[in-house]
Amino acid sequence: MRKYDAEQIIEILKSLNRFSGLDTETLQSIASYAQVREYRHKECIVKEGEFDSRFYFLLSGIAAVIKGGEVLVTFQRKGELFGEMAIIFGEMGTIEESTRSATIMAAVSETKCLSIDASLFDSLKADAKDRILAAVYGAFSYHLATKIRSMSEEIVGLRKEIKALKSLGNK
Repeated sequence: MRKYDAEQIIEILKSLNRFSGLDTETLQSIASYAQVREYRHKECIVKEGEFDSRFYFLLSGIAAVIKGGEVLVTFQRKGELFGEMAIIFGEMGTIEESTRSATIMAAVSETKCLSIDASLFDSLKADAKDRILAAVYGAFSYHLATKIRSMSEEIVGLRKEIKALKSLGNK
C-alpha cells in the first residue's frame, strides 16, 4: 500500500473545494491528522456498530453504504463526504450515538479515500480551529443538505407508489 507524506496530503486537501482556500499552516495541521488509504473491491471502510473517530472524503472509486444487506446509496464523486454522522453525534450525544450507523464498503477496486481524525479539533489553537471547523462543517452542511434533498425526493416517489398500490387494492 502506498504511503502518502504530508506534502502529498496537503496537495490532496487543496484539490477538495472545502479546503482549497485554507493557508498552508492550517493545511499542515489538517494533514497531520489525515491519512490516504486505498481499498480493494468489497473491502470494508467503515463497519456498522463500531466506533471510529474519522470522517472520510472520497478521492476516487465508488463507496457503497450498506444497511441490512441493502445498498442505500453510493458515493462516486471526488470530495463526497461520509462518516460525518458519528462525528456529529459523538460531539453532541452518547457513545452509542457515535458508533457507525451503517457499513461503507469499496464498491470497486482501487477506491481511495482521505480520512481525517476528529481529534484534530481538540489540538488546534482558536484561530486555526475556527477556520478548519468552518471548512469541515461547511462540508458537513452541504453533504447533509444533499442527503435531505435526495431523501425528500425518494419519499415523494414512495408516497406515489403507495398511493398507486392502494388504488389497485380498491378495485
